Amino acid sequence: MPSSFTRRALLASVSGTLAGCTATSPASTTDGDTPPADPSGTSSTADSHSSSPSTRTRTPMPDVLHSSFYVENHERTAHCVTLSVTHAETGKSVVDGTWAVDADQALAFEDVATRDASDDVRDAYEVRAELETGQTLSETWELRSCPPEYGYDRDGAVVLKEGELSLWANQCDAIAVGYELPVAVDPQEGCD
Repeated sequence: MPSSFTRRALLASVSGTLAGCTATSPASTTDGDTPPADPSGTSSTADSHSSSPSTRTRTPMPDVLHSSFYVENHERTAHCVTLSVTHAETGKSVVDGTWAVDADQALAFEDVATRDASDDVRDAYEVRAELETGQTLSETWELRSCPPEYGYDRDGAVVLKEGELSLWANQCDAIAVGYELPVAVDPQEGCD
């Protein structure tokens, strides 16, 4: 028996098995007569079968893009960080203060950077950070538009890892910040 026959037979049997494992779409019926109930409770039977893959549209890009900023402490000791994030062109401060950041924790400052999605102009923020140890960082956080298939955020972070302070930022096709550590949102200002 040739190996191609065995391969074809295997593929045929697998595809036949998988055909029975497909999920029921919301527009399909469970008993042939009645569409399944809408879990949101706002079901409308009018035009419930008109949705098809060929009529679906891509989610439009929002008019305003928002980016968040984080302080990520990958160290095993808590730190006190003084942070300033200022728009490079306007001088407007979007984050300014001193916070305690626990070991293996991140602080989140949500939606601090906003910009018009209709332009492809790069936005920049000056980031300055200082630890209680005297270690400092002064860098520029640049925001650029991403194609819709990559999402819209370009979050940035001051990252403390292996004794070094650095500025990291998400790229269009790579997430670098805001996901690895437990996050404290709207942290209380001040250090003990």
